[in-house]
Amino acid sequence: MSRFSRLMVSLLLSLALLTACAKPSAPPPAQPEAKEKPVVTPPAEKPETPEVTTLRVLTEDNRFLDEIMAAFQKAEPNVRVEKVPIQFRRGTTQEAQAIAMVEAGEVDVISGLSFPDLVKAGAVAPLDPYIQQSGLDLTPYGPGVEAYRVEGKLYQLPYQLTPQVVFLNTDLFAAAGVDLPKADWTWEDLRKIAKQLTRGTGSERTWGFAPRYPNTAAGEPIMVRITDDNELLTTAPVVKEGLQFLEAMVQGDQSWPPMEPQEVLTSYAESTYFIEGKAAMMIDTLDVLPYLQETMSFEVDSLPLPAWPGSKPVARSATESMGIAATTKHADLAWRFVQFATGEPGAVLLTRSGTLPSFQSPAVEQAWFEQQPSPPRSTSAFFRTTWVPMNASANNLKKGWVDLSRAWMLAMHQVISGQKSAEEAFPGYEEALRKYEAGD
Repeated sequence: MSRFSRLMVSLLLSLALLTACAKPSAPPPAQPEAKEKPVVTPPAEKPETPEVTTLRVLTEDNRFLDEIMAAFQKAEPNVRVEKVPIQFRRGTTQEAQAIAMVEAGEVDVISGLSFPDLVKAGAVAPLDPYIQQSGLDLTPYGPGVEAYRVEGKLYQLPYQLTPQVVFLNTDLFAAAGVDLPKADWTWEDLRKIAKQLTRGTGSERTWGFAPRYPNTAAGEPIMVRITDDNELLTTAPVVKEGLQFLEAMVQGDQSWPPMEPQEVLTSYAESTYFIEGKAAMMIDTLDVLPYLQETMSFEVDSLPLPAWPGSKPVARSATESMGIAATTKHADLAWRFVQFATGEPGAVLLTRSGTLPSFQSPAVEQAWFEQQPSPPRSTSAFFRTTWVPMNASANNLKKGWVDLSRAWMLAMHQVISGQKSAEEAFPGYEEALRKYEAGD
């Protein structure tokens, strides 16, 4: 074996011996288990709070409207209905204040103010575009809704009626053996019945008829008629016949208690004959029915106003109406409120509170009899009676209308108080009518 080979063998043996004698190497230290990083969930995004829109309703103090506003706000949670009360201020009218607020953009809906004045000032917007777009049927509002139309445009919708009606003391009818009248009666029927029911003398006397407010609540419905267009008909023959009728009842039949001139001319002169059980019939507004039912010692019934022969029965009524302010920035919302308040939802709320709504339907009539105390069944006639608003008429926009109204009121007062006969009182009205028709 060569020297080189012996050297290589020796080297390999040495390496083997070293390897055998070497300590085994320790295993590598165990690595700690890696902890899982917690999953961080990003915070949930808060839902956006819907924007609340404030709808401002300008109105006189009307508790019935408060209930409607609350119901609308509940139906539309993103709407806050704010009542803006109209104030009494010296040196200005409520209408002038309303017009100024509209011009300043401070209101969205206007309720309960003089309709003609608002239209003349351009403070209310025509409703026709909204009615056409929504498909609203005006039939349930009755023909009286047309009184809010000027030059073909409808500016407001009515929602509350306060019609003049005839209240009956049914105990006095029974004591006299007189049947209660029906809803289709005439003024001549009323006169005949009043004469039958006027009985007794001195402190025992009972009268057939005694209006609560003789200045207006008795004379106006007797002295005017209604045209087919539901306008007041105040022609000379109509007013003259009305004066003659008043004279016959007051001065002829004496079925109407005598009134002193000052009582008749004072706006709020009140007669208490009916309240005291001394009169069988009284003209007043329907809203006093719950009071009469709860406080009178006798049974109370009520009927619509009588009609003139050949004329349709009409309930003249003070009305509450509403429209959209011409400057509102929420016109669509304002329209939704007007439609809600004047339509069936608002009407049902009104009837359950004891007031007659303009909007009429079977559901509204049912709600009417759900109020307490329950009204007499005869009041169902009010849901089939044509009503005409006393405070909204195209006549009110005509020059001289106020003077003509004063002239007919004066003639009526003179006859009721016995100061003049119908023939003596009529010429003053006739002259005012001539000026009105001539545009003087």
